Amino acid sequence: MDPPECSGHSHDHEHAGDDLGLSLRPQIDLDGVSCLNEEVAGMGRSILKLHEDRLTAEPVLRSQEDDPELLLYIQFTEAVTVFSIAVRSVSNNNNNDQQPYAAAAPKTLKLFPNRDDLDFDTVRELAADATLELLPPEHFVDGTIDYPLRPAGRFQNILSLTLFFEANQAAEDDVATIVTFVGLKGKGSGQKRMVVEAVYESQGMPKDHKVPDGEYGMSAGFGADGPTPFIRNSGFYVSYRRYTIPSATIIDASNFEKVLISNTCSRRERPFSSFQFVVLLLLSCSAKVTFALAAAPRSQQRTVLVTGGAGYIGSHTCLELLSIPTYNVVVVDNLDNSSEESLRRVAELTGCDSNRLVFRNCDLRDKQSLQKVLKEFPEIDSCIHFAGLKAVGESVAKPLLYYDCNIGGTVNLLQQLDAHKVKRFVFSSSATVYGEPEMLPLREEARLQATNPYGRTKLFIEEILRDCHASDETWNVLILRYFNPIGAHSSGRIGEDPQGIPNNLMPFIAQVCVGRREKLSVFGDDYETPDGTGVRDYIHVVDLAKGHVAALEKLYTSDVGCKAVNLGTGKGVSVLELVEGMGRATGKPVPYEIAPRRPGDVASVYADPKMAQELLQWKAELGVEEMCQDTWRWQSNNPHGYKVEQEVLQEQS
Repeated sequence: MDPPECSGHSHDHEHAGDDLGLSLRPQIDLDGVSCLNEEVAGMGRSILKLHEDRLTAEPVLRSQEDDPELLLYIQFTEAVTVFSIAVRSVSNNNNNDQQPYAAAAPKTLKLFPNRDDLDFDTVRELAADATLELLPPEHFVDGTIDYPLRPAGRFQNILSLTLFFEANQAAEDDVATIVTFVGLKGKGSGQKRMVVEAVYESQGMPKDHKVPDGEYGMSAGFGADGPTPFIRNSGFYVSYRRYTIPSATIIDASNFEKVLISNTCSRRERPFSSFQFVVLLLLSCSAKVTFALAAAPRSQQRTVLVTGGAGYIGSHTCLELLSIPTYNVVVVDNLDNSSEESLRRVAELTGCDSNRLVFRNCDLRDKQSLQKVLKEFPEIDSCIHFAGLKAVGESVAKPLLYYDCNIGGTVNLLQQLDAHKVKRFVFSSSATVYGEPEMLPLREEARLQATNPYGRTKLFIEEILRDCHASDETWNVLILRYFNPIGAHSSGRIGEDPQGIPNNLMPFIAQVCVGRREKLSVFGDDYETPDGTGVRDYIHVVDLAKGHVAALEKLYTSDVGCKAVNLGTGKGVSVLELVEGMGRATGKPVPYEIAPRRPGDVASVYADPKMAQELLQWKAELGVEEMCQDTWRWQSNNPHGYKVEQEVLQEQS
């Protein structure tokens, strides 16, 4: 098989350097290779640059006649490590373009005099620079450390990266671990899958030991001769090796607990959305390191019950959950103040199918209906609880309704979760539990003194959760007290859609901006604040949704007991600052008038978010400008919320 054409250059391996005009020195001039496009050449330069000060042997550059897709192959030696970097092209059947990907395979030679000789940082830098951006660790699942991953920099089109070390610490302790990563591109969720193979070789286990199809989580579609034509015809390139995996291989993960790699962790069954990967970083106790990119196995799938998931904060949280491949979501909502359309759009934005996002119309006070859902989905292993009524004014007028719905519904939910042994619980509480603040910023240990029925329902539920944990320590609960969520998803497809006259400031301003309301009433301009108007801690709903995901991740990795955490920015924003921000977003001033203060309103309320940063590794990132721009994008694209024009006209008539 012929290698790819390099105009006017020979592919004789012995003369590759001379024929391609390259100097076989530690510094390789890749600009002299005429067959390389800029992306491939840049990739090679980037890899070599990481090692230019440490090379101990001349690099070798050559083509391989037995590999027609090879564009560039570089081999060089650094101390006791030989690095082989191969850059190949992959034919995409949709457009027949040649897309490059990188595969790097560093192997150690013979014995390590000291395990400290392994250059872990270089391996990580190589992977991060050549292919993907490695994000901070998120969670443990079934004893395995998972890291989320996303394409980074100018190498966003790279399809595959393989990195591994083989270390022979002693003749009696031969250990080698290989994990290959395969990112498969294609249109449609069914054409985005990963296949992962892990290899553990010990004394007496030959390398050519074959694994029968279907074992160790392998797909029967992968035969001994390589990928099936179906995979090739889908526009995918699969780079894989085939060895055995013992069912109980214990390795040490640096700075983490011991990790169990089982024989079921080889394949993810469900498809991925575009560029949604998980990375598995393995550092063994046997003088070898593996940097591996791997898909989450099916056994690590998590199914979350999200109550009130069709609502404003719930729908944004569902979207964030579904952007992580390990999560599946079951939403229960009675749609009293929400719309199923929000979930349809969440599915559209995430590209997930009905297997990953399920909706059931259910009122939490209906015990039989809730029991039915939990029996239908026995895989549910956690819950985020949003469902409930939330208007302060209405709660004053209808306190019994709020106590029945919010407290009664929650008690029934907890009873059913307890019966099904679902003890991971994130509760959507509120800063209203603090009442009028005695000092700012508000910390979690501040005195709780809710001043209205809505706030008291949140406070009572917090006490119920503390009682649950006190009586049964298997309950693992995080109570999230958040402040003033505003904004919308940056796509403009989901946002806040209040029924009737908005109770909150931002949706009212947004409706004024689209002409549904005449003007805004600003209640009070004589507070002791910089501009005289009330100051609140406004938090972008996407940041808030990510905070809920961070809380849930914490429950999967740690036993927190029952703990309350503030979710806020720690910064106060006045009413007029928000009005001015919306004016900048819309390009025209927002009409408003000053009205008298409302009874019970306080001058300033804002959070101390330090605990969330320390416990959840979460911090709000989006500011007022993004909050206003995203709100306007949502409202201008959906002037009547999730209702279409025809529904609005029918209601008016």
